[in-house]
Amino acid sequence: MSDLDEDVEQRFDTAKYLADGVQVLRGVFQADELAPARQQWRNFAGQVEAEGLERQDRFLLGSLSGDIAKVCEHSKLLDMTQEILGEDIALYMNRLLVKDAVWCGEVCVHQDQPYFNGSPQKVAFFIPLEPCSAIDGNGGLSFVLGSHHYGTLERGAIQLQEWPPMEILSPSLEVGDVVVMDFLSWHYSEAAVTADARPLLQIVYQNACDGSYSGQSFGVAEPRLMRGAWQTQYFAELRRGIVPDA
Repeated sequence: MSDLDEDVEQRFDTAKYLADGVQVLRGVFQADELAPARQQWRNFAGQVEAEGLERQDRFLLGSLSGDIAKVCEHSKLLDMTQEILGEDIALYMNRLLVKDAVWCGEVCVHQDQPYFNGSPQKVAFFIPLEPCSAIDGNGGLSFVLGSHHYGTLERGAIQLQEWPPMEILSPSLEVGDVVVMDFLSWHYSEAAVTADARPLLQIVYQNACDGSYSGQSFGVAEPRLMRGAWQTQYFAELRRGIVPDA
């Protein structure tokens, strides 16, 4: 495992992102840009029901509101997304992941795409509202570089020992840093051993030719165009009209 801080960029590098499936960007946001969202988090931390959210392990399910919800509208995120996906982009998911005294377990190596719907051509951003590290005990994220090239896998825990060796990126993230990740990239986290909360926004965009959306539980209750124009008239909410296999 390595931190690879020396390889971290200040500016988004499309070629590096396409090769690795992950890029860590330092200081994308100034302190004042995230201050309202951080204050909102601190106001309702531990009382998520008051925000209309439901806590399930590390997930806060429901539609985000206020300044936290507005982070997905930031031009810096949308500009990077357009570099990857083109001019027409839509919001797929906007949720908050938390490790704290309520839940601090490990998360197995996995790929997000099999748990959701629509095209795998999605871009995920992880934005810490408090410092987040995989190497100092607060259960931060680690990423398997180049793993997105294997395409969509099945749901479940990925056994790294069954695959060719791949480099692991385990960054220490400060407030203002951003991780941009291909939705097919494998990632995981160790159990947290510190009591400090680790709130992490996960915002996912896709090309507006894809009418899938994650639904209210994951922060997008209806199709939401962010830039450009819709390139489809067919819209599908996650799990709508589906009876899972036994």
